[in-house]
Amino acid sequence: SNAGASSCIPIPANCSSYTSSGSCTKCNSGYYLSGGSCYPEKSCSTGCTSCDKTTGNCLSCSPERFLKDNSCLICPENANCNGKTFTCNSGYTENDTHNGCTVSCSASSYYSETETMPGSGSHCIPCAYKHGPCSKCTAEKCLVCTNGYRADLTSCPEGYTLGKALTNCRTCIFKSCPSGYTAGKEDCSNEELEIADYIFSSNGTDGLGRICGKCVEKSCPKGYTRVYTNNNTCNPPSSYTRADRGPNIKCMKCSTPKPSTPSPCGTYPNCCSGQWQFDKTCLNCDPNALKCSGSTMTCKPGYVLKGGRVCAKCDSSCKTCYDVGPVYCSSCPNGKRLSSGRCI
Repeated sequence: SNAGASSCIPIPANCSSYTSSGSCTKCNSGYYLSGGSCYPEKSCSTGCTSCDKTTGNCLSCSPERFLKDNSCLICPENANCNGKTFTCNSGYTENDTHNGCTVSCSASSYYSETETMPGSGSHCIPCAYKHGPCSKCTAEKCLVCTNGYRADLTSCPEGYTLGKALTNCRTCIFKSCPSGYTAGKEDCSNEELEIADYIFSSNGTDGLGRICGKCVEKSCPKGYTRVYTNNNTCNPPSSYTRADRGPNIKCMKCSTPKPSTPSPCGTYPNCCSGQWQFDKTCLNCDPNALKCSGSTMTCKPGYVLKGGRVCAKCDSSCKTCYDVGPVYCSSCPNGKRLSSGRCI
């Protein structure tokens, strides 16, 4: 009979002391206790002088390293380490990712690994050089504008309008009349020339609500040519019609124009092969053009159209770009990614 017989309880592996119920209370060397069982201790990684045996996370490092994210990292250049932290040498400051030292720049400049100042070659780029009226910035934008400018200004009080943007620094300026228009001018009655030769033109109002006006000399109807004497070039001379617009705006159109001689190749609009039409002139196609005919020229990949007429090579860090320079990339080579116009 098995009545009263006791059963055997298995001892947990790598256990040196345990309870009657089989729960381990002490493990063999090289193992740690968790939930009544024993598990192998984690070994410390390279450069780690002490670590959590259950996770392997470093707690302290050898003197030539510093502790970051539970690992021991090699001491950065231009820094001193103590096994726990690092301190940047004089003239250097901790970088944004807290794993190295960069050149210390003034509060009104920023450090750039890719940009340098012309002449000095310094990697500290003054905010004013990059963004205009700016005293604190990053490479991408101004954080503190100066001289009455404000960062990311989007609206102005009545009578004022947004001035031209200098990167993201803008200011409100008095709303003046467009170039060529005069505030408060409402007709042509004060013109010293023959009023009948002019027509009044308006273009909105200024900041005080005054009409922006100017007097524009009348032009000849479509198909008519302005003549300044009674002489004409019609053939025969008597075959013409007149459509004068004012006492001094004399307009004429020949009924039978002189036969025109075809313009030679290369004179707008008769452009030669290998040329294209730009601003009513014939220009030679750029050697790096992808398409060039009629009034259109596009550039090969890796080039960008500058000034509407030249294919300029993108910065070497870009695959394609929308302007020349390392901060104007639109796509990147394999192995790099696009970040704020840069390939990193």
